[in-house]
Amino acid sequence: MNKGKLLQDKQIIIRPATADDSAAILLWRNDPVTRENSLTTEPVSKDDHDKWFSSTLQRKDRVIYIADVSFTSNQHDSCGMCRFDISQDGKSAIVSINLNPKYRGEGLSLSILELSINAFVQEFQGITSLDAEIRDSNLPSIHIFTKAGFTKKDVDSEVGHYSLSVN
Repeated sequence: MNKGKLLQDKQIIIRPATADDSAAILLWRNDPVTRENSLTTEPVSKDDHDKWFSSTLQRKDRVIYIADVSFTSNQHDSCGMCRFDISQDGKSAIVSINLNPKYRGEGLSLSILELSINAFVQEFQGITSLDAEIRDSNLPSIHIFTKAGFTKKDVDSEVGHYSLSVN
């Protein structure tokens, strides 16, 4: 039985990011596949990340959720994250997702995205739409966002703009 089959029946729990998640998020962000698919492809230094992450946890217009996959009642592992950047008018947000590299290909992305969106729109009920900016070459992300109901609006410099109405 492969790891993917073992993960299918595991529960994914979404929670707000904490300072303890900083090192993992930096590791995932600097993964070569993540960088290749990101809008910003350069590696991020630990100092820059630490400053960014610390300020992010204090911001009211940015939310990061961590997805933990539960193996037993007391054993879990962080398998991904979703970030939401709220617009100035508070009616929309840009959403992005990143997986812990060791969980790529395990079929968790769609659940992480949908559960994070549900948590976000419950917490921020004034949000009416979500947007995503995805490189046209990032087929796995395009697939999960469209499966979650996002529709492509346009393309700008090899980046597709996707949107989803909520609430």
